[in-house]
Amino acid sequence: MSARRSPTGDRSGNDGSTQRTRSDIRPRKGRIFEFDAEKVLEVCAHHKEFKDHGTTLKGLAKFDDSRGYGLDDDLETKLVKIEVDRLIAAVSAEGPFLFNSDGLFQGTEESTFEELSHVADQIRVNFEIIRHDNAMHALRHCPDLLDNAVDGFRQARTRLSSRYKHDELHVEGSEPKMLQPLERNLQAYFALVDYVTASIGRLLFRVVTSKYWETHLLSILAQWAAKLKVLSHKPAHYAAQSLDHGEQFVVELIAGMESRSVVLLKIRKAADAAEHKDVDALNQETTITSRYYKQKKQFRDNVERLLKNTLDTLLHREDNGSAVAAFEMCTLVFQTGLDGVPTTLSNSREGIISASSGAVRVNCTYTALNLLMQNVREIAKAPRKCGEGHGATVKWEWVHDTDKNANGAAEIEIAEMDMIISILAPLGLTSTYSSVRLEELMSLISNLVDEDDPIVQFAPPPRGFEASFTFTTSQHVDKLNNPTVSRHRDPDVCSVSASSTRLGIKARERMYSQTFRKASKSEDNREKMIAAYENDKAKMNGWDISEDSITIHCRRYVIAVIILAVVLLLIGMSVPFIVGERIKGVDPFQITTFSWIIAGFVVLVAKAQYVNTWLWHDFLQGRVVCRSVSDVCAVTRIDPQLVLMNLLHEERENTLTTRGPFNGMFSRKSENSGVGFAIDESVRLVTMLASGFVILKVVNEMGEHLLCVDVRKGVEGVGTLKNSYEKSLACMDIGRDELQDAMNDRSLDVRKKAWSSFKRFARTRPDKVMRLAESELTYNKVLGLYIKNSKFG
Repeated sequence: MSARRSPTGDRSGNDGSTQRTRSDIRPRKGRIFEFDAEKVLEVCAHHKEFKDHGTTLKGLAKFDDSRGYGLDDDLETKLVKIEVDRLIAAVSAEGPFLFNSDGLFQGTEESTFEELSHVADQIRVNFEIIRHDNAMHALRHCPDLLDNAVDGFRQARTRLSSRYKHDELHVEGSEPKMLQPLERNLQAYFALVDYVTASIGRLLFRVVTSKYWETHLLSILAQWAAKLKVLSHKPAHYAAQSLDHGEQFVVELIAGMESRSVVLLKIRKAADAAEHKDVDALNQETTITSRYYKQKKQFRDNVERLLKNTLDTLLHREDNGSAVAAFEMCTLVFQTGLDGVPTTLSNSREGIISASSGAVRVNCTYTALNLLMQNVREIAKAPRKCGEGHGATVKWEWVHDTDKNANGAAEIEIAEMDMIISILAPLGLTSTYSSVRLEELMSLISNLVDEDDPIVQFAPPPRGFEASFTFTTSQHVDKLNNPTVSRHRDPDVCSVSASSTRLGIKARERMYSQTFRKASKSEDNREKMIAAYENDKAKMNGWDISEDSITIHCRRYVIAVIILAVVLLLIGMSVPFIVGERIKGVDPFQITTFSWIIAGFVVLVAKAQYVNTWLWHDFLQGRVVCRSVSDVCAVTRIDPQLVLMNLLHEERENTLTTRGPFNGMFSRKSENSGVGFAIDESVRLVTMLASGFVILKVVNEMGEHLLCVDVRKGVEGVGTLKNSYEKSLACMDIGRDELQDAMNDRSLDVRKKAWSSFKRFARTRPDKVMRLAESELTYNKVLGLYIKNSKFG
């Protein structure tokens, strides 16, 4: 059985312009979906027969196996086939894809958000059974992924045990909560599984195209959907069954090892990677059978993160301290650098902010935003009942240069939970973390496909593309408008949704605001500003950058100085012949000698104009070697902040090594303080933003800190997860240490006086430089994007 759908439209890009034919790029319009259900079912049955490079393997362990949960082989195959057909129909359909609960979720009150969270929680917990079962196969058969399999096995066991297998005398209410009646719960559960898996599939098959990609990933989604539905009938019983199998597996595994303590260390203790690097696997020799298990496990690991990101938008975590219906999510696409590199920035329901400028990741986010906007535009057409309240507000802005008709900004209010789910699930797939997983999947599968079935990406975003999409619940708005919350709001930060869509562009505009003060209102001045961008960019593109200096060509300047000196000499030399003996008592050749002195003085002054040491060789060659930012600015007359922005943004494309005093944000730093290019100008906030840094204010048990996420061109970016120790560029001291003792005082008067003193101190010392350095920073919460006009070094 196969499904074929050919949407109408010409072979053109998403922006409406004709795309140049390329072997590695496919136009988005005119896509023909072709799925072969029989091929997908063959992939589902790879455990029976798996072919690899001419070798056939049989009798392998089955991933996503439902046969141990009340199904026989025939019934499982029948259920998976139903899911395959359903997914093919959903994925192949063009246009919007909306959730329909048939009235199971009524209204947008807090209780309805809570019911939605309960159903999503059931799916998440049941999926841990799938992870637990799959991890046992990887542990037993795939030594290459031992560390990864151990982590997944331990995490799944911990989560299942904490929810189901606990001391009932001391722990109560940890099991996933069911909707009543149970029939309604089952219907809502099935509907949500169908919608989430289909939403993931719609993205997967619009990012790239390949038969191998389609059959393997569709088989994973179909098997997950079937098993999740099977597990929903007896979740507690099946969880206990899986945990018992896992315990028996650990016993068998230990019995087969020479060292029992090694496995116990890895399975039972949350040891970091450094503690078990020397652990031997069951068999370190990579066999042909291990390729089957490695392939299946790695595919599932990445698709699993997409499932998690989607469910996290629907799920309320009680440990985040907010109400179930009070949250906000946002995704931005903006430009950084003088060449306008597209960059994504997203804020999850949990408050995790991530960003990236990778071309593949931006393309994935663009595809996800397109699918999301199809749903939003369809929802915007729906009539709204008079006097009906709303549970959420959606705002969006869509901008690109090639198709002005597609540009626009709008805001709609949503009053139905089905519509909210239709936005939240696709919105979770627009996050940077989702695009990272898609990129890893492409990398994995591209190494496995045949030459006649390559992984081919769809067309990238059109030129000048920028977008902003924000989902905000009404309870979150009420919370922000609460006088108590407003009074204690930190003025140094803002949310991702409150930041500008054109974050990088506006940061660059502010650099020129001193020259074009009416730029915000005058179109003529704006054109002058753009012309200034291009002029300065052309100058900087002509620089020769070495490891410790920047060489700037200034032949016109040198030629002008030499011409002036020659003219002076010629004038001086012609005086004796013109004047002769007309001036009595004066030797005219003294004037010639004096002209030589003046010409030499002019050349020396001109040569000392820019840098301390300008070698005659370089001077005569018409070039000046600059060893600091101030030298570069003196030679070119370009604003120091623009020079810094260009050096930061283009750092991955040159070999420049920097030294202090303000080079904390540069990656390559000289180990010798006297060697390297001197960053002798501090970097302002707008420069950091325009060059491709996202600065977050975070808090942990030690206080508030600044965390810099590097998303410059050529940098992977993403960000640091909370409660995880990773090396990051950070400012550990943001100037409030002197308040610590006073603010901890129980006396309100003491705290007020201390805060007033600090504010006076901050006003009198506005030029404090935030020192950045690589630090192992872990945080408990992101307070927001840092917007205070500060200097960094």
